[in-house]
Amino acid sequence: MNYQKNLIPLIALAFITLPITLSAQRNSIVPKTTKNASSSATNTESKTVDKTNLIAQEILAGNFGLNNINVLIAAENVEEQNALHNNKINFKTALNLAMKSFMNDDEDCESPLGLVLDESNSMAEAKQTLFSFLNRPSTSIDLFATWQTPEHGESVLENWVFVLNMDDYTDHIHWAIVDRSGKTTTYNYGFN
Repeated sequence: MNYQKNLIPLIALAFITLPITLSAQRNSIVPKTTKNASSSATNTESKTVDKTNLIAQEILAGNFGLNNINVLIAAENVEEQNALHNNKINFKTALNLAMKSFMNDDEDCESPLGLVLDESNSMAEAKQTLFSFLNRPSTSIDLFATWQTPEHGESVLENWVFVLNMDDYTDHIHWAIVDRSGKTTTYNYGFN
């Protein structure tokens, strides 16, 4: 009986500290590593990822006022695609063109602006509503890898393909297609 009386405070303590420990681990920004060759490679890789995302975040915040959008762009995708022989448009320009298209082009009825426009009284109201959904951490933008294919089958070898998800608004997936040669106008569409 005595051991049960001592066990109850320990169980209670475990329930109190376990969520705090798990939360701290989940929110940890820098993983613990030992100093060896593999940790040095990991640190270099994470700096590249951080640099790529910082560049994207600067473009999205500075040019579009999107300070809260979640950037998921993998550095290795950008590096691989920047090295393609047919690039007349670099990553920074492509991201700018993609975001302009997402925010201004309603040609496709399932584009982000097309969807919001259906529920708005004016273009100005639709753009303001769209901006409010784009500027949330639940909205994410990513760059397709060369082995991925968007809904309409465009080649990632010939196009920068950005994918946008606005989880607070719709379950649609949206793609912006930016021609690497610069010959075709950037466009976007959605699908659910």
